Amino acid sequence: MKPYWRCLTLLWINEFSKRLLLLVWGLILEKLLFLEQRQIIIFSRSKDCAEETVDLKVSIQQSL
Repeated sequence: MKPYWRCLTLLWINEFSKRLLLLVWGLILEKLLFLEQRQIIIFSRSKDCAEETVDLKVSIQQSL
């Protein structure tokens, strides 16, 4: 009886560790996707700022 329970315990630990590993990888990937989306938002905002700066320079040059 003991080896049977030992095998079940090892299988349970193995399954638990697999699920825990998947959870950790999921959290890491979620964080990476969040950071990538945030970087895209920041980049698009900086691009908008750059376009506004160019528009401002052009309007100043035209007024001179």
